[in-house]
Amino acid sequence: MVCAQVATVLFIIGAGLCKALADACAHGKVRFTSQWFSVDSWRNKWRDGDAAKGERFPLSSTLLVWTTDAWHFANMLQLWCWLLALACYEPVLFWLWDVLILHVVFTASFHAGYYWIFAKKKIAHPLY
Repeated sequence: MVCAQVATVLFIIGAGLCKALADACAHGKVRFTSQWFSVDSWRNKWRDGDAAKGERFPLSSTLLVWTTDAWHFANMLQLWCWLLALACYEPVLFWLWDVLILHVVFTASFHAGYYWIFAKKKIAHPLY
């Protein structure tokens, strides 16, 4: 029982960090400089970055799009983290309290990832 609860929390933390990476990539604020992390990384799924030339490799714009850039990869991992957290979930308190606590865990891990782990430099947080 405790093992499942710990796994649920770890998967929620993973989901928050993946969401942070995806948002940092989308906003051009990620510290990594590879084309895989850039705002224009969506071009990676197309041959020579041009949609008119077709897919870079079979299924690169559909089923295998998660292999083409960090935004899609992070969102795929985030979805898997949510699904695994749901599969592992066992109630600790009343379910509504569990949801509120897990929301705080998700939000804290997102903020840690977005503002401190994946950011180019320290991004000014709107509240401080």
